[in-house]
Amino acid sequence: MKHLLFILLLPISLSFQAQAAAATYYISPTGSDFAGGRSEASPWRSFQQAFGSKSGGDELILLDGVYSIDSGTGYISSDEGSSQPPSGRGPGAMTVVRAKNEGRVIIDGKLFLGGTKHKVSYIKIQGITFEGGGRLFNTSYITIKNCGFHSDTMSGGAVFSIGTNDHTQGNTNNLIEDCWIWGQERVIAINYRADYNIWRRVVIRGDGCNSGACTGSGNPNVGFSVYESKYNSIQNMLVIDRVLDGGFGYAAFATAEHSDGSYALGPNEWLGCVALNNDDTGFYFEADNANESTHTLRDIVAWDNGGVNVNIGAQ
Repeated sequence: MKHLLFILLLPISLSFQAQAAAATYYISPTGSDFAGGRSEASPWRSFQQAFGSKSGGDELILLDGVYSIDSGTGYISSDEGSSQPPSGRGPGAMTVVRAKNEGRVIIDGKLFLGGTKHKVSYIKIQGITFEGGGRLFNTSYITIKNCGFHSDTMSGGAVFSIGTNDHTQGNTNNLIEDCWIWGQERVIAINYRADYNIWRRVVIRGDGCNSGACTGSGNPNVGFSVYESKYNSIQNMLVIDRVLDGGFGYAAFATAEHSDGSYALGPNEWLGCVALNNDDTGFYFEADNANESTHTLRDIVAWDNGGVNVNIGAQ
């Protein structure tokens, strides 16, 4: 099987016009929206104030603490009482939202970027733990780095997802890197109808999902799924210690393509991925209308899983 080479194509523009210098702002659960936001001593309090005041390409630094609706900060979403960051100006001028001290910032609310008719691009989110999970809904060139995502609602959805079936504008050229995703949902992470994305050094664990939305043969429980997507590269991902706790077992790594062919699966690649000590199958790959050379698996490990370790081409 030929190795597939995937390249994120970043647009390159040459300009001799001077760009405005990026500004740095601060936010804290103990801040004030009447403050200037330009220093640690005078941080803003809410994401609505911060994102409404900053321009694309600016940086917002989150000081230590828990951010939530109850604390008056809101969270990073289009939901009421919250707000989304503006798109950056390009690959060299990304909008940055980061924790000052990684591991000391928790946002109690789901990360949600993009809207049905609103795409966001060139944004970097770094060093934040999101209680409620995350979703890239209509995005391109988003970087999520050193972040944690957790959800335990047992709703039948995913803890973290790139992609959706709610629009056809795509979720492309995104990077999820050095992140950890865990919780009690039917799917822990999924790449759904989303192309040219990279998942690199991501650790996934499922803690069981035994609600009605997670049981029965029509509700398979999955660690990580690539679903009706193409040209994605999954690099050094670890799915470990998934328990089902009554949920319907499927696989640590899974693929599927059940459309009429309009959303094709593949080609995609899994490089250096490990399925270790999960209650069901390690790698379970299927497709109804798969493209030629749909799956490239290189240097993978499947060990001590409850089902078969690797099953490719299943129907």
